[in-house]
Amino acid sequence: MFKNKTEFKKEFTRRLVESYGCTVEETHITEKYVALAKMVRDYANVNWRDTKVAAKQADAREIYYFSIEFLIGRMLTSNLKNLGIYDMVVEGLDELGIDYHELSEYELDPGLGNGGLGRLAACFMDSGASLNYPLNGNCIRYKS
Repeated sequence: MFKNKTEFKKEFTRRLVESYGCTVEETHITEKYVALAKMVRDYANVNWRDTKVAAKQADAREIYYFSIEFLIGRMLTSNLKNLGIYDMVVEGLDELGIDYHELSEYELDPGLGNGGLGRLAACFMDSGASLNYPLNGNCIRYKS
């Protein structure tokens, strides 16, 4: 993965060309959003894998939290900040002529709840994660 702004810009540009056959200037903003979201997912997956390995080696118990809803809100900015790469990404995109705030508006709210229970569940998960507990949130997926 990328370790600095230069590597980020190179990787972002490469993904646009490989996925859409277009340069940064030629791609639509939704294509840029998808490329960035996939990069963030891949960046987080490395940490996720390391966390799972460490928990298994420590023979740690896992916490499973069941809730009807999780009101987590949009995740792109949150994930960038939690991974410690927000400023680097925003600056890198700016140097490529992309407004991060406009780009982030293309993320849809997951809509996994609408009340206090959903907010409580999300806060519980955030709290556990900040304390380095191995926990998983589980919910029922409804279809309309």
